Amino acid sequence: MLVLLLLVVTLFLAYANGANDNFKGVATLYGDGTLSYRQALSMATVAQIAGSIASVVFAAALVKAFSGKGLVAPELTSATDFLTAIGFGAAATVMLATVLGFPISTTHALTGALAGTAFVANNGSLDLSVIGKSFFLPLLVSPLLAITTAGMLYAGARWVSGKLNWANDSCFCISAPQTAAAMATPAGSTLSMAAPRRLMRIAKLEACQQEDLKADLLILPTRTIVSGLHFISAFALCFARGLNDTPKIVGVLFAAKAFSIDVSLSAVAIAMAVGGLLQSRKVAERMSKKVTPLDEPQALTANLVASFYVIAASRLGLPVSTTHISVSAISGVGLINRSANLRVIRDILLSWVLTLPIAAITGMILYTAFKTFGA
Repeated sequence: MLVLLLLVVTLFLAYANGANDNFKGVATLYGDGTLSYRQALSMATVAQIAGSIASVVFAAALVKAFSGKGLVAPELTSATDFLTAIGFGAAATVMLATVLGFPISTTHALTGALAGTAFVANNGSLDLSVIGKSFFLPLLVSPLLAITTAGMLYAGARWVSGKLNWANDSCFCISAPQTAAAMATPAGSTLSMAAPRRLMRIAKLEACQQEDLKADLLILPTRTIVSGLHFISAFALCFARGLNDTPKIVGVLFAAKAFSIDVSLSAVAIAMAVGGLLQSRKVAERMSKKVTPLDEPQALTANLVASFYVIAASRLGLPVSTTHISVSAISGVGLINRSANLRVIRDILLSWVLTLPIAAITGMILYTAFKTFGA
């Protein structure tokens, strides 16, 4: 019965994770009006499933991260009641935040539930050095890196585009090779001038489309380039989220040695997708519309920074939060632009602070109940 309960709790956690997290990678596409809510959500779901599948190969280290190894006695790391308490503590916390519309971190919730449950299992003791180095340090440093990098990158990109006079009505042009010019010499012969060459330049779109420039091989409006990169970056961030989050949730099942890794990953990936499709709306509205208004270059900057850090962390086996990183990247751009809604950011930060104790207390209560009633 406990094994079945562990499966139900893990799938509930995956569902809650999808409901709270699936939209985060495409929040910028919805926020700047590029895609509708349904279009953005469909794209996020496809990318998340692809990331979940890829996690079999690229994120194996994270599967083991949330079993409690190093925090409790080795025999407890595969105990079904211990793992069920961790899973439920995290799931209940993430679902509460989803219902209230706050984007919180499943990683953060799992860390809190793991710490609280381990504290009870160890009879009131906890090795803070292990949990601090393995969990708290990556969770603390990654948002700071994201907010700083996004702000600096956007400021730098804005400066460069200003120097190049690259605006929304600009284009990138590549001209066809020009015929070599010839000039008569005093002796009556001809002297060939510069060899044929292609010209690359940034100009106003209207100028590129004038009659005397029809020989251009390629005319790419700035808006088209930025839009294409924005879509790629959003897909990459959703992919990274599936890559990073799936193995953390699977770790709860895998540690119990009750299910194969393939079955666990498939079930978790499907539950995450369903949660995102059915219950993403409130979190989507808060992240996309209320943190800061975004135009497409700003959205692109935030997504590039977030996807880079999440993919790198997944490859290194670091339990960072996609939520913390993506919200921080968006906030970094908003702060540089002086358009960030500080009240909304404050409320989100408060929800992050409350995630740990709520998850820890929930895990502690359930594990204590298991021990008290002999489950």
